[in-house]
Order: sequence, then C-alpha cells, then structure tokens
Amino acid sequence: MPFLGLGAHVVVAIFFAIHALRNGRNLYWLFILFAFPLLGSIVYFFVEFLPEIRRSRAVNVTGKAVRSMIDPGRALREAERAVELSPSADNRVRFATALFDAGRLDEAITQYQSAAIGLLEFDPMLNIGLARTLLAQNRAIEARAVIERYMHHEKNRLPGGVPLLYARILAACNDQTAALAQFERVVGEDPSPEARSRYGEYLSVIGNTGRASEILNAFLADVKHWPRNVRALNRESIELAERTLRQIR
Repeated sequence: MPFLGLGAHVVVAIFFAIHALRNGRNLYWLFILFAFPLLGSIVYFFVEFLPEIRRSRAVNVTGKAVRSMIDPGRALREAERAVELSPSADNRVRFATALFDAGRLDEAITQYQSAAIGLLEFDPMLNIGLARTLLAQNRAIEARAVIERYMHHEKNRLPGGVPLLYARILAACNDQTAALAQFERVVGEDPSPEARSRYGEYLSVIGNTGRASEILNAFLADVKHWPRNVRALNRESIELAERTLRQIR
C-alpha cells in the first residue's frame, strides 16, 4: 500500500537503511537497499537484521541466567518489595510469577487469585500464570477450568502460549482424545520446538512410541541445522526430546 507516494518496498528499504546507519553497518548496504529496494531489503533482513534479533534474544536470556546465578533471589525480592509499596494487580502478577519461578507455588496461586479482579480478570499473563501454576501443582482440573474460562472470553484472540498450555492441561486431565486433537492442532499451526518436544513426550507416555519417535527424530534432525544461539534458546525442548527418545529405545 503506498505511503506518502512511496511504494511499501521503498519504505521498508528506508527503515533498513536507518537501521544500517544507526548500527554502523557497511555503507555499501545503502547502495544495495536503494538500488534494489525489494531484493535489497530481503537480503538485508536475512543477512543483518534477523541474526541481530536472534543474538539479542540470546544475550537477554544469558544475562538473566547470569544474574540468577549471582543473586538468585533478586527478582523475587524486587517483586515482593513492589507489592509492599503498591499492592496493585500488576505488581501482584509480577510477584506471583517470581514466586512460581522460585517454586513457591501455593503463594503464587494466592497472588494470582488476589490480582484477578476488575480490569485484570481476563488478563492473559494472570490467567496463563494461574493455570500454569495449578498444572505444576497437579491440580489439572482447576487449571482446565481457569484456561477454558479465559479462552471462552477471548475467543480467537489467544496469545501464542495458550494453545500449547491447554494441550498439556488436557493431557494431565487424562482426556486423551481432546489432548491428542489439541496437540495436533498446535503442532500443525505453530510447530514450535516446545510444542514438538512436548507432543512427542505425550505420545510416548500414552504408548504411541512409533509416532513419538517420528516426531522427535524429525525435530532433532531440524535442530542440527540451527545456529548455536538458537539451540541455546531452545535447550530445554531439545533435552526433553533427547530424553524421551532414550526412554523409548
């Protein structure tokens, strides 16, 4: 769609040119971007822009891990302090998340439930967090009630993590038919590393080891072609897939 008389590909090229200048990229990129706006933008995206996004995510994850090792209680202390200063619903959700990360599940549930009032009643972070915490406590029936109520309210406007969480909850409820259908839907629509590894794990648990091996071997075959930083970001899913395959064999 034209914007101020310019084609969309030219606007994109201008965006990438600004990015190149701000980040000290070689000036030959400016020639490529403006001489070949569409093709140049595509090349710049894959050569410069996308790798930078991936590196930033990896650095962010690594930074959090380092801070956690140096001072593992810092996030929890800061969240608790924020609640003491202002017991708002937002701060309660932040505190509940920190409690969950610290393994203090009962307290996390209390904070989530205390925050579920007014405008935050159907807040995605709150409902997803509460359902996830209930699931971690093996209270799958309650987790299902929370997530289905949220899903009914939101209809099709669901955050990316909800469908997979719902599949896991259905599996924990021993609703095998519904769980299989939900896992298939999730993997078909958004085959994320976590979705594929958890689906393979569930298939193994219910005895469908052939299908589990097929999914997990295909997933690990893809992993071999990933950059190191992408593998690091998905380490838990990769380890789950490898562990499940060892158990099957």
